[in-house]
Amino acid sequence: MMRFKKFLVFGAFLFSFGLSPLVEAEDTRIEVYKKAIERNPKDFLAHLELGRAYQKLGLYENAISEYKEAIRWEPVYPAAYQGLGGSYGEMRKFDKALEAYQKAVDLDANYAEAQYGLGWSLYNLKKHEDAIEPLLSAINLKPDLGAAHFTLGQTYSALGNFETAVDPFKETLRLIPIYPEAYIELGNSYLGSREYDLAIEAYQGAIDLNPGFFEAFTSIGIAHIEAKRDDQAVEPLKNALKINPDNGIAYLNLGTAYKNLGQHEEAIDAFLQLIRIRFDDPKAYLLLASEYFAVDLYDDAISRYKDAIRLKPNYIDAHFQLSQVYDETGDLEESLKEFEKVTKIEPDNLEGHFRKGDIYHRLGNYKASALAFEKVLSMKPSHVLANYQLGLNYIKMNRRQDALTKFEKTIESDQGFSKAYFQIGSIFSHMKQYKKAIGPLKIAADLDPGFSEADYELGNAYNQLNQHQKALEPLTRVVQSNNLHSNAHLALGQAYVKVNQYDQAVIHLQKALDLNSALTKAYFPLGLSLIKMGKFEDASVPLGKATADNPDYPEVQNQLGMGFWKSKKYAEAASFFKKAIESKPTFIDPYVNLGVLYTTTGNHLEAIQYLEESVKRAPKNLKARQ
Repeated sequence: MMRFKKFLVFGAFLFSFGLSPLVEAEDTRIEVYKKAIERNPKDFLAHLELGRAYQKLGLYENAISEYKEAIRWEPVYPAAYQGLGGSYGEMRKFDKALEAYQKAVDLDANYAEAQYGLGWSLYNLKKHEDAIEPLLSAINLKPDLGAAHFTLGQTYSALGNFETAVDPFKETLRLIPIYPEAYIELGNSYLGSREYDLAIEAYQGAIDLNPGFFEAFTSIGIAHIEAKRDDQAVEPLKNALKINPDNGIAYLNLGTAYKNLGQHEEAIDAFLQLIRIRFDDPKAYLLLASEYFAVDLYDDAISRYKDAIRLKPNYIDAHFQLSQVYDETGDLEESLKEFEKVTKIEPDNLEGHFRKGDIYHRLGNYKASALAFEKVLSMKPSHVLANYQLGLNYIKMNRRQDALTKFEKTIESDQGFSKAYFQIGSIFSHMKQYKKAIGPLKIAADLDPGFSEADYELGNAYNQLNQHQKALEPLTRVVQSNNLHSNAHLALGQAYVKVNQYDQAVIHLQKALDLNSALTKAYFPLGLSLIKMGKFEDASVPLGKATADNPDYPEVQNQLGMGFWKSKKYAEAASFFKKAIESKPTFIDPYVNLGVLYTTTGNHLEAIQYLEESVKRAPKNLKARQ
């Protein structure tokens, strides 16, 4: 919340409450008091009144001198200490003012103005708790002392007790209805209590008294911004700037309103004006840079962030945001340098070390990344993301057992962190411990129904355990959410083959090949499925490619031979049976198949040759002996 200058022209307030005689011609009075002092240098009343006259004219040093003379000749006269405190206060020497007011109160605890001055000094010294008692005493002694009510309200506001501050400000306005600053402070109290409409009403009260009170227009704009009504903030802020074109607070909030509205070009214009006024304010450059960044003017953003850092070398926010610009433009090395500066400025900056770890990881420097995340965890062992990211680095460093520990730590702090369960399952799968992988992968998939990677790994783990029926559900979810996932189609097709659902297998195996022709593992199960469906001609194409890609895969060649045989292409069938034998001489089926094929075609000598060879190689094989 914006806070305006709270220092009152103390003398004016006191005089308005009759704390000194009204003087029509102060210069005449001064001469009168001087002559009185010439006649009697010990006339403490003359010194007192001369001090008051000087104070009224703003000649505070002269006033202090006269008050001290009055005290010199009458040490127990509280009015002199009260006047001394007032002059010190006007000079913002609040510690000396406090001392003088305290002396006045010590001499006369029922002196309302002195009690007020004591509380007022404590307030300005930011001793807010201590200020309340003397201010309440002043009000009890003199209920119509508006200044005391006003300062009491300010004190409550400073303590964050905004609701309590409302009544003192209202009482101030009852006593002094034409005091616009009290309306401002009342509005600020409502703003602190999030009573935005009441705050605006109070600020409007200040404008009604003084239409040129630009601070009130500014405050209305701020209230609308805090109420999330940024569109309504623009007009009052512009009105404030019409009255005072050098109102930096108005430009600051106008830029903020435009930023919140997504009107970044307008925000840039406002922040440029802010820089014109506050040319040495690093935050102004930071705000401008952020808006340049929002509209992808990266060079301008970098330049302005550097201006902010030039004005304030240890400006951590500027280093952070500058790093983000470099990150966005792909300059990770420069981004890293900025975070290095952050952690140098503030060695225990947790976020800085975390960002360093992230960038090192993306740069492939996993050891440095791990060190950065280890630093984060030394400061906050339960940091969820740091544990997780450190686990990822340990995987890259082939420290899988350490990675498991970090992922388990992640889950201890956040049991809903699905990616940590996924990583644990993936590590077990990598270690071929598929049974251990199933549990965490299922949890990951259950926690995040759209987590395709978890479903894919879960399906693969089931396939590896020959639990193909269970593999179907997670793999189906993958292809439903991402129909372009070629490996998932392959794994799903392989599972369908194992459960004898060949029509479904063909759909997914063919889809896998359509998406990625390099998935040669799909050819054999696709051809096999087509054979099982009796589509021997169709099977020859994928099985032919499987043969070419896998020359040592005799089962493929044998199945291809069967396909051509069923299609009555006997020469081609015989050729593939022979290739099967060449690739694996101990494979009995192609011997038997050749024997039967040649018998069928009348090539009995060749039939006998292959059948005898099959019996020789497998005497107990019933198929060969038949």
